Amino acid sequence: MRYASEIDALHNTSTLESLDAIAEADLISAEDAELLRHAWLAATRARNALVLVRGKPATSCLGPDASSTPSRSPPAGKRTGTAARFWTTTCG
Repeated sequence: MRYASEIDALHNTSTLESLDAIAEADLISAEDAELLRHAWLAATRARNALVLVRGKPATSCLGPDASSTPSRSPPAGKRTGTAARFWTTTCG
């Protein structure tokens, strides 16, 4: 938001397009942009897997007790399939 008035490419709703624009404007290094891109994509995959595992949107990899420690396995009764394996490798 700090540079949005100067960089028209930042006027969009896409995180990845904004990240590209930030890197092209040399506001961050190409290496940092690539790291942030990978982190964003990993978070997106984790969020999508949580929807599949839980059957509803989730905003974190927190375990069922809502502690600050990520759960090592999906909720009981949902421990099979691709989403459960993704949960374990991504959030566990």
